[in-house]
Amino acid sequence: MKNKDKSASTDGFDLERTLVSDASPRQWPQWLVIVLGALGVLMAINQQFLLNLFGFQPLGNSYLYYLIGIFLAVVFLKVPIRRAGDGHLIWLNVLLAALAIGSASWLGYHGLDIIQRGWEYEAPPMADAMAAVLLLMVLEGVRRAGGPILLATALLFGTYPLYADAMPGFLWGTEYDLIGTVRAHVLGVESIIGIPIQVVAELVIGFVIFGSVLVVTKGSDFFMELASALLGQSRGGPAKVAVMGSGILGLPVWQRDFQHPHLRTLFHPYHAPRGLSGELCRRH
Repeated sequence: MKNKDKSASTDGFDLERTLVSDASPRQWPQWLVIVLGALGVLMAINQQFLLNLFGFQPLGNSYLYYLIGIFLAVVFLKVPIRRAGDGHLIWLNVLLAALAIGSASWLGYHGLDIIQRGWEYEAPPMADAMAAVLLLMVLEGVRRAGGPILLATALLFGTYPLYADAMPGFLWGTEYDLIGTVRAHVLGVESIIGIPIQVVAELVIGFVIFGSVLVVTKGSDFFMELASALLGQSRGGPAKVAVMGSGILGLPVWQRDFQHPHLRTLFHPYHAPRGLSGELCRRH
């Protein structure tokens, strides 16, 4: 009996040790994701509030490169290579994350040179190499996050300068060679670091952080109750409350309070059956 208990305990110990050894390599990238996410948020706060933490206050394009590198690395660590999973390819994800951070950091460090020396049109070989690496990392991130259809769309329009001179009529454009196309996408200000990433980096991140802080600290309850007290009893009150509350607090309130099917119907009366929307407005 003792031998059986000893054998069972030994088997349990071996199983626990196996599970720990199998889980450890797969869990430590999660901590890296947390560190990278915190670093990205801290960098955004430092940039938006001009805190100049540790004497670090990068230029606009440098800030965008740093932010792209950080969150692109998060994509490689969190989104698998294929839907079936890639637990045995963690090393590849870490390598891609390192390449994304390295290339973006190099470009961010030389952000002033990119502007002053016109690297978008003529760049040194090292800059071309870093731009090519970052472009490949961005395309792989697009494939993982958006799927092959989005990647094909990006490639179709992204490679358009390579054959623009062969297009007929109004589709004709100035032709670029491969290196020129890479420079235009990475070192220019109309592609990777264009208006969408500028809006995200300068507006959306701060907006989401502010709304999340209000939700966590329960400050959102006060504003929602205020909006309900002011507009809740009027005609179309739920819609007005939603608009006012969303305007004050942003997306986190919408995601938390208006995803219930009943409230979603109140907010969008045209989604309700015919004749019901007017009744809902009269009731609320």
